[in-house]
Amino acid sequence: MVGVEEKERIRRAYYVEKKPIRRIARELGHSRRVVRQALKESGVAVYRRRRPYRLPVIGSYVSIIEQWLQEDESRPIKQRHTAHRIFVRLVEEQGFTGCESNIRRYVRLRRPKMDSVFVPIAHGIGSEAQVDFGEAQIYLAGRQATVHLFCYQLCYSTRRFVRAYRTERQEALFDGLVRAFRSTGGVPKQVTFDNPKTLVKKVFRGHQRIEHPDFIALRSHYLFEGNFCNPGKGNEKGHVEGLVGCVRRNALVPIPEVASLDELNLHLEKWCERDGERIYQGERVLNRFEAERAHLAPLPAIDYACCRRQHCTVGRYSEVRVGTNRYSVPVAYAHQSVSVLAYPERIEILCQGEVIATHERSYGQNQDLLDPTHYVPLLQRRPALLRHGKAFLGWPLPEIFERARRQLQEKSTKGDREYIRILLLHEKYTTDQIAVALKQAEELKCLGADEVQMLLLKHSERPFLPQACSLNLDDALCSLQVAPVDLQRYNALMEVPS
Repeated sequence: MVGVEEKERIRRAYYVEKKPIRRIARELGHSRRVVRQALKESGVAVYRRRRPYRLPVIGSYVSIIEQWLQEDESRPIKQRHTAHRIFVRLVEEQGFTGCESNIRRYVRLRRPKMDSVFVPIAHGIGSEAQVDFGEAQIYLAGRQATVHLFCYQLCYSTRRFVRAYRTERQEALFDGLVRAFRSTGGVPKQVTFDNPKTLVKKVFRGHQRIEHPDFIALRSHYLFEGNFCNPGKGNEKGHVEGLVGCVRRNALVPIPEVASLDELNLHLEKWCERDGERIYQGERVLNRFEAERAHLAPLPAIDYACCRRQHCTVGRYSEVRVGTNRYSVPVAYAHQSVSVLAYPERIEILCQGEVIATHERSYGQNQDLLDPTHYVPLLQRRPALLRHGKAFLGWPLPEIFERARRQLQEKSTKGDREYIRILLLHEKYTTDQIAVALKQAEELKCLGADEVQMLLLKHSERPFLPQACSLNLDDALCSLQVAPVDLQRYNALMEVPS
């Protein structure tokens, strides 16, 4: 093969020095065919194979390999021959003695990777957002725990929103979606999801779905279109599919140690703000987002209630059941019908539209979440519950309560009942207010239920502020005019003749 330097000498001799081809071939030691080829092409020579590859080792086995690969076309993707499996079968069934690398090379050339070829997708401004859930590990209150990351991303600007939850249930998905709308300041025309049971009740061929009624209500409230990927085709929402791993690698490494989910979500919120400085298609994400925000639909005046509602009757133990867990309500509402609102992080119990109890939501199994103040009225008739009642065991009261109890027991044989009367003040006052009143009563050496109640009433009264009164009392008293007393009016009243 003639190099580019030799080509240059040939072409210069022919075109510049005007030498004939025969003389150039004689002087430079090339055939006339090589000289003509150099005159035709001035570029770098490219090797071109004229004959196909020879397969001396696997040549006699090619027909068998081809048959297996053709049969694979009608087989499930996850149960097709790999190059290693073809090698093993050839050794076991055909007595093949060659190397596995020969089989791998042939299969690689025979089976091109069409699944690695993609077409760029263009998203209209404000047209679509994508949603996904993923898992991550954190240290929550000193224990390793799994949290579920709600990930939301606008497709045009790639603006991101991430929030951690304890679950992927419907109320968590709805809450994350509403917070994402609020964070971005608007609603896109379409939101793309997987096919979770929280949104889709039944999946048909294509994009036809039977959607969950609660999701239809949410979609109607914010007026966006719901789009669902084909089953097993998460790549159809590739923007957010990679966000889960991005958050785990960048925002949660090293594994964060937090006291509560609120602290973790504050950390994720700050990470999303910093992520806005990222460059996407030659522009800052924040700049693209500012342009996209104007094309988002406005938010409704009232947020959607992101909770699961259920109606039930309070049981004999003054509890309602949510899942496998039981939550207490005040004993005054026992055996009544109530509504339970299950939010992602709290449980609200309502009776006739009024909130009667609120609990932090538990995601454990078969747990009793009892508020001792709900059962305090029962202590009047059953004082022994204070020692044996499940709701009162481990009640985290301030130390002054236990000290007051001991003093009342030393003072009188009815000290326990007097202490129960103090606990009954929880119906109107908080534990901290009662604790302050108990400390003052102890200092005044008048520890008792009536005395504590009087101190609480004194603290609850609004103090008189003389500086707030604009009336000058001296001038007001001087200007008063008292009419003289007419005793005849009294006689007339008593019907006494004058």
